Amino acid sequence: MSDDRIDAPIGGMTWNYRVVHRSTKPEGRREDDYTIREIYYDTDDDGVIMWSSVDATPSGTTLDELRRDLDFMTAALDKPVLEYDKLPRAGSDLP
Repeated sequence: MSDDRIDAPIGGMTWNYRVVHRSTKPEGRREDDYTIREIYYDTDDDGVIMWSSVDATPSGTTLDELRRDLDFMTAALDKPVLEYDKLPRAGSDLP
């Protein structure tokens, strides 16, 4: 398991922020979109088991917590980018 992952409250999972790339072709032209999402992993096999269906928004109950959340998001920029089309499909997404 990567040491930057956070244990999830539900047993058997960890999570972190990752950049997700999605390529679309509206009206025949290619558009690329990069977002930061929460990605959840199975601790047994390290595979992605679900991911947030909306972009991550930094938050915290204090300024220090907000800064820490932003630091976690910034760390996602140094990890390999995940391809949207290769992530688990519907039913695995978080609400």
